[in-house]
Amino acid sequence: PLNEEVSAIEEEETWMTPIVWYLKDDILSENRNESKKIKKQAARYCLSQGVLYRRSFAGPYLRCVTPREAARILVELHEGDCGSHSSGRSLVLRTKRAGYYWPTMAEEANK
Repeated sequence: PLNEEVSAIEEEETWMTPIVWYLKDDILSENRNESKKIKKQAARYCLSQGVLYRRSFAGPYLRCVTPREAARILVELHEGDCGSHSSGRSLVLRTKRAGYYWPTMAEEANK
């Protein structure tokens, strides 16, 4: 059952799905505006061994994560063994230093 759960999670569509499809197989939306948006976004990402990374100006590439992974990362960095109950802005910086990225990280860190 665990392998089936993992497969279901991996197949779940997330914010990353259109970018991965475009980078991996050159698949775009039929909607012209959406396709332009995906192409523009994809320039900031790269795909390595099936894992999506966001290019970073000031450091190493950041591993893109699903909303489910993001929630776990925020909890761990904020409250976990290494957590310091950081403010939202500080939490975002710590998350990036840990090598992770998702587009709504600033909003979620401030919750």
